[in-house]
Amino acid sequence: MKRIAEASAVMAEAVKLCEPQVIPLYPITPQTHIMEELANHVNNGELKAKIIRTESEHSMMSTLIGSLLAGSRSFTATSSQGLALAHEVLPIISGLRLPAVIGVAARALAAPLNIWGDHSDVMDARDTGWIQLHCRNTQAVFDTTIQAFAIAEKARLPVMVIMDGYTLSHMFEPADILSKTEVSGYLPKFKIRYQLDTNKPMTFGPVGFTDTYMEFKHQLKDAHEEAAKIISEENKRYGKMFRREYGDGMVEIFNPSAKQVIICQGTTAETAKLTGACVIHVRCFRPFPFSQIEKACRGKDVVVVDRAYSYGAGAPLHMEVKAVVPQARSAVMGLGGRDIRLEDLQMILKSKEKELWVDNYGK
Repeated sequence: MKRIAEASAVMAEAVKLCEPQVIPLYPITPQTHIMEELANHVNNGELKAKIIRTESEHSMMSTLIGSLLAGSRSFTATSSQGLALAHEVLPIISGLRLPAVIGVAARALAAPLNIWGDHSDVMDARDTGWIQLHCRNTQAVFDTTIQAFAIAEKARLPVMVIMDGYTLSHMFEPADILSKTEVSGYLPKFKIRYQLDTNKPMTFGPVGFTDTYMEFKHQLKDAHEEAAKIISEENKRYGKMFRREYGDGMVEIFNPSAKQVIICQGTTAETAKLTGACVIHVRCFRPFPFSQIEKACRGKDVVVVDRAYSYGAGAPLHMEVKAVVPQARSAVMGLGGRDIRLEDLQMILKSKEKELWVDNYGK
């Protein structure tokens, strides 16, 4: 079924089809429309789920732990300061190997206060043990959200489904919507390996002493390496069933024969395709697709577009790419919702500066 809708509503539709049983929530711009739509689905009887209104994003994520350990498929969404407030709980969820899925309408962090989109919030959470999947358009939001549940539950790792705040979250675009029968045929019934059970008592989240903590983290490292394979497998399986694939699941490469390359994430990729350059959309930021990027960039002029900055170090996506593509240049753009225009991308392709901040307001 073809539908023209806001990307936030499309994410909510995808979540509804995946049938979560518990939805803890706390509102924050620009993710609020996701939760409003899910609340409507519950109120209309289209989704049988328990909505829990929590007192903060920290409480929201803590509730997610309880609902998952109780054996319930669960979902929530947040952005910006909300994700920052939830930060304490993020490594607990990944450390417990819980298959949480959250939607993030990526947004700038204060100060100064800014409600518009960039990638500051999700980059701030990049080392918390969560898989991070970026979406470049509304159709990708729908498909990636459904894949995320399958990936999380197979890899036993939490997943963030990331869309650019406002630029995508509030954008109306056409999307092909699957039926409940189709999604049920793709996504298995929820089953968690270890859960709270009074008949089989277990301990969750104990103290990790010096003789065990590192072993737990080594297992988490191994899980992310295995997750890269699972992401590709699920992308391929989804493509076979519904004829929509996103590259190899880790990266999408457009115009691969071009000698100049733009590496980017999110909606920037849609504009970058108009430059005629090879565009590498880093769909999966964690685990990071080092080998795919290195192979695609051999012998080419490469510029990496970031919508975030690691102060005192550099742009985060660029720093990852540079590990395998030393010649890659950096362009910082679109902070705080600043437009990323076609002419700006054409300009950075011509520039030879190693790090360029594109401050184009009013020009």
